[in-house]
Amino acid sequence: MTARKPKAEHKPNGRPSPYSEKFDNMAYVACYRGGFSDKRLGLLFSVSEVTINAWKNKYPNFLMCIKKGKDDHDSLEIEKSLNKIARGFSYNETVKKPMIVRDQEGDAVLDNNGEVKTSLKVTKVTRKQVTPNERAIEFWLRNRQRERWPDKKDVALSGDVTINVLDNFK
Repeated sequence: MTARKPKAEHKPNGRPSPYSEKFDNMAYVACYRGGFSDKRLGLLFSVSEVTINAWKNKYPNFLMCIKKGKDDHDSLEIEKSLNKIARGFSYNETVKKPMIVRDQEGDAVLDNNGEVKTSLKVTKVTRKQVTPNERAIEFWLRNRQRERWPDKKDVALSGDVTINVLDNFK
């Protein structure tokens, strides 16, 4: 009988993880500012979504930064947008038209391909108004003030109910 060799130290398979602690802050910013999903985070860090999930399990601070970034995005950025839509807003619309480029004599200038050269020129700036959105208002109130704006009303009936059957239908 031959003697067994002692087991060698276990070495992990595959290449080492490219994870770095600096990814924590990058993940927070990407989730907060960009609303990144785990799949998009994977693209940002050049790894798969499976690797992102493994990092979330292995590095608690990474997971916390992702959760906080997503929560801040939802509660700050999206609520701000919903509030704006619910209240209505105005903005400037700029219209640009292609204009023919002319030389000092007033002749059209040609580009290298022999086509008439054009440039975009601002022709009009208009103030536009977006009216408040009723669905956004309803959603906002039903979720922010549930007591005053419930989604449904419960109606309770009380008392005795009597059903009279006519002789013709017996």
